[in-house]
Amino acid sequence: MKYSLAIILLLCCTGALAQEPKERKWHFETDLRYQHMMFYNAHYKWDYHVYDSYQERFVSSKSKLSNHAIIGDYGFNNSYGGNSLLLMETYRLSPRWTVGLGVGLSVYNQMDENFVPIFALGRWHPWLQHSHAYLYAEAGFLGCPGLNLGYGVSVKAGKKRRISFKIGYDLQPYHYKTDTEDMMLGERTWMKSESTTLMHCLQGSVGIVF
Repeated sequence: MKYSLAIILLLCCTGALAQEPKERKWHFETDLRYQHMMFYNAHYKWDYHVYDSYQERFVSSKSKLSNHAIIGDYGFNNSYGGNSLLLMETYRLSPRWTVGLGVGLSVYNQMDENFVPIFALGRWHPWLQHSHAYLYAEAGFLGCPGLNLGYGVSVKAGKKRRISFKIGYDLQPYHYKTDTEDMMLGERTWMKSESTTLMHCLQGSVGIVF
């Protein structure tokens, strides 16, 4: 009788453990983010060959300029930062690492620029007792470079859903080129310009993990 009771208890424990659902490794996530530019730095280059009417001759020259600015919202026609809608597919490699890919649409009102980021992401879970808290890095590619670094955490919001929160640093560069040509005094004139601006933003987000 004693052994029978022990066997029954063992089978019950084994059955209870077998019924515990295992956490899925694959997850689909969506994030709505707000980014606010804290400062930016820009680099400009000009290369031109134009007619100088004062000297009455064509002048060729090259020049460069760099500037750095911390400007409030009042300095922009479209103020109050911008927003991003991102969709991600993630895979939990191990208790400490998660990887994934994402795509979205980002609007930077302060610079009146829009981007379609396609990015890879990595997450490190340093606290095993808090498996849904992590440090993350996201790097853009395919024509839209960018970098996001920060801290994220998710909380349970149902049997199959979680609500995620992130705060971090967002770096978004954009590159702009112009090339103009004209004819003056029977000779072709041209001017080329190139600029690269780096926007440094504080970013926060809320999302859903499926």
